[in-house]
Amino acid sequence: MTLETKADLLLMQLLDYDIETGEHSMRVAELAAKIGKALHLSGDAICTLKTAALLHDIGKLCIPDSILQKPGRLTDEEYETMKQHTSKGFCLLAQLGFPREICMVALDHHERLDGNGYGKKRDFSNFSKIVYVADCFDVMSHGCMYQSPRTVDQIRSELQRCSGTQFDPEIAEVCSVLFL
Repeated sequence: MTLETKADLLLMQLLDYDIETGEHSMRVAELAAKIGKALHLSGDAICTLKTAALLHDIGKLCIPDSILQKPGRLTDEEYETMKQHTSKGFCLLAQLGFPREICMVALDHHERLDGNGYGKKRDFSNFSKIVYVADCFDVMSHGCMYQSPRTVDQIRSELQRCSGTQFDPEIAEVCSVLFL
């Protein structure tokens, strides 16, 4: 089975398990591909990036739906469980034979430049940095269970405010130029 087929099957599972997460993943994949193109990545790199973005939240298949679909804020315990989706996604993708660069995006897509992400890392791939900005942009623009959508001005302000600490400055700027 090809990696593309595996990715499609995983996406179908995710859509069936939690449609909001599946649709979010599809939007993040499109956003990430557009950012990658604007950053002049090669065609092959954009394909890999798009697959990585599509599967960035695949570990949420391992998170109870009572947590995924909970309206409002999560408790500290629920939040700790939710954070496990990154490592669970990494393990799932690795077991299925996905390339390491795709697996690492699942693991690192909540890392921040300032080291205050889930894993407290400061060294992670450009793919992870792109997916992180695309992920945050999608949540800000579409909202989620715990957050209403923001206005264009609010999103622009957040991208600028977090540039250099949370977000890679070049990627945040490209995102602003492309989508706002």
